[in-house]
Amino acid sequence: MGEVSGAVEVIRSQLAVLQDAAGGLSHRELVGLLSELTALAWALPVVEYRLLNRLVNETEPHRLGESSWTKVLSTALRVSGKDARRRLREAKHLGPRRGLTGEVLAPVWEATAAAELLMMIDQDGPEPSESEQAHHRGITLGKQQRDGTRSIRGRLDAETGAYWEAILATQAAPGMCHPDHEGGDQRGCSDTRTQAQRNHDAFKAVGRAALTSGQLGTRHGLPVTVIATTTLAELHTGAGLAVIAGGT
Repeated sequence: MGEVSGAVEVIRSQLAVLQDAAGGLSHRELVGLLSELTALAWALPVVEYRLLNRLVNETEPHRLGESSWTKVLSTALRVSGKDARRRLREAKHLGPRRGLTGEVLAPVWEATAAAELLMMIDQDGPEPSESEQAHHRGITLGKQQRDGTRSIRGRLDAETGAYWEAILATQAAPGMCHPDHEGGDQRGCSDTRTQAQRNHDAFKAVGRAALTSGQLGTRHGLPVTVIATTTLAELHTGAGLAVIAGGT
């Protein structure tokens, strides 16, 4: 028991080290640490199943001072009866078993246990193929509404997502591409826009920059641009509706 207690104490002390060290990690490193801790958390039930099955198969609850295994766990682990019964049920169905002659048997729910083991090994699942990404990619720009807005929905492949992640990291930062400020760059100033609104304004600014760059080629012999049609009176008053190719 001394060796086992020592191992548990090492785990406990290392958890304390992790808590102290986490304060100096970057945000990306914190995500990596969370992934590692999740893998460890998934591994713990395997040990628990083995321990519980040994208890149930090798002794009786009354030898431990209780009338049932549910009460043994409820008292020792300080958990509810419902939680104790769940642990016993999972250990019975997902944990390793032994036959009458001592041979190792597969879990009752072998497929489920195998799936749990696979989850512990690779929580993200198999890497998606490029053909799968290509199949699911797509962006749909909705019809223009009465107020002039449009909906947008879609799914980006990994490369496109990386491009826009890099763009938004700068162009959608607080103060950047602000429609109410000349130049659109007010970093360091108060910015009350939500992240979604900043993303929108970044998309708008990047689209405008692409159109004015002159690098988008031609359409019907003319440079790609936005053409808005309105009346002279509305142009002078600065009020009214302008018609573009996609609608009002």
